[in-house]
This record gives sequence, structure tokens and C-alpha cells, in this order.
Amino acid sequence: MSFSYLNPFGDPWIKGKLIQVENRDSGLLNYCVYLPPNYDETKKYPVLYHLHGMGELFSWMKREVLWTAVQLEKANISIIVAAPHDFTLASMWVDGDSVQMAKILHEQFIPEIETKYSIEGDRSSRFLQGFSMGGFGAALHGYKYQDKLEKSL
Repeated sequence: MSFSYLNPFGDPWIKGKLIQVENRDSGLLNYCVYLPPNYDETKKYPVLYHLHGMGELFSWMKREVLWTAVQLEKANISIIVAAPHDFTLASMWVDGDSVQMAKILHEQFIPEIETKYSIEGDRSSRFLQGFSMGGFGAALHGYKYQDKLEKSL
């Protein structure tokens, strides 16, 4: 597992931190996490999970997280953004014959994020958004997992 801090646009773009986590060796999803500028491990924050679109490379997904972070900072909203990378690039964020992506998302990724970072960890502070294929996934998971998600955007 490796960690690196990314801010390809420089400090003027975001004040928070964008962290890239590579889990490939452990069998978990690679992901990136945006921590707001006022992030303090002693406080709890809501979380916005972001699902990327079909065929997106990891670098494209990071760009979407940065775009979201810029808007959150402009609105002065302190929320953690966590984005898993679908290594199949085309799972539609559902369980298939060979890859159980919905299961990985809910049973591995979300628990890892909510254990590792200072997240409130209840339904009222958990949100989901997506782009393209990720929008489909966000809508589907928002409907299917209403007991776990406050809103699907």
C-alpha cells in the first residue's frame, strides 16, 4: 500500500489534501480521498462517495474529485470525498458474474474509508454521486441501499 499527496493544479486550486491510495497488492480497490482544509482527526465529517464513469483511468477520476473539491471549498462545505477506482472500467457498479463490484463497494471500500478517516459513519452523513456509468451506479445504490445512504446525487 502506498500513499502520496496529489495537487496537480497547485495550492491556488484547493486548500485541502487529495490523497491517492494504491491497494492493488491487497486485493482492495485503489482510490483517492479529498480531505477538507480544516480536517482534524478529532472531529467527525460527512462523506461523499464518488463513482466514476465507464472506461475512466485513475487520473481522470482524480480530476473529477478535484472538480468536486473546488466547488465544495467555494461553498465552504467541509466534507470528505472518497472515490474508488473500478479496475474493470466497466462494471456499472453492480455485481456481475466475474466481479462483485457492489459487494466490494459496500463490504470492503466503504468500511475501509469509514475506519481509516474521521467520518461520522451513519446514514445521515453518507452521500453518493456519480458521473456517467457512476451516475447509474449512484442512482441504483441510492435506491437499493436507502438504509445506508442519506442521498444519491
